[in-house]
Amino acid sequence: MRSLLVLTLSLVPMLGYAASVGRVVEARGEAAGEQSGIVTPLKPGSLIELQQSLDIPARSFAVLRMDDDEVVSLGENSRFEVLHYQFDTRVSTGNAARYRLEAGSARLMSGVIARQKPGSVVLETPYGEITTVGTDYSTRLCAAGADCGPAGLYVTVKEGRVNVVGAKGSQEGAAGQIIYVASDTGVPTLLSALPGGALSPPDPEPFLLAAGVSVGPVRIEITGSVCDPAASPSTPECSSGR
Repeated sequence: MRSLLVLTLSLVPMLGYAASVGRVVEARGEAAGEQSGIVTPLKPGSLIELQQSLDIPARSFAVLRMDDDEVVSLGENSRFEVLHYQFDTRVSTGNAARYRLEAGSARLMSGVIARQKPGSVVLETPYGEITTVGTDYSTRLCAAGADCGPAGLYVTVKEGRVNVVGAKGSQEGAAGQIIYVASDTGVPTLLSALPGGALSPPDPEPFLLAAGVSVGPVRIEITGSVCDPAASPSTPECSSGR
């Protein structure tokens, strides 16, 4: 019996259990996570796993808290995945996170990883990558075909600086500036104003406070917009200077 127990325990790492990297603070509507073909509804307390795909349909949202206290708020019609997540509380170097927002909107409030090393937290989108250079920024990402204005990715900086890298260049943005990428082959440029009609993810702070979760002093808010260029041929007024 003892040898059978030892054999059983030795097989546990082979079963393919994914590592958890955070938890759900709040979820509404039909928000769900998919891992290895298994779909599970998201609810407060649900674990967020590495390489788990999160689907947030219409009239739904989810607020996540990662292990390093980073907060991710996902709006309706969003698809989000944690591609890579390395966080060790015993060290101050080597920690990093990489996410992907395929569609919809997200807001990020930075945790320990982003504060330890600028650029260590990256958000991939179909039109470019967003990394933190300073402390606090926002970007808006809307689903293709949604009422989010002309096609492209929109990134708004609130405090500090961010760097948006596209297929043909990069653009840093400082507080109060908006960065726009028109397509997956476009050049990131500065935009004078956000177009109307784009929905933002919910403010996570009320849900964090209701759950007894403290909100750190440093924030990263991501509210991006990705639309289909074919569906929105017009281009907003952009400027390439800072």
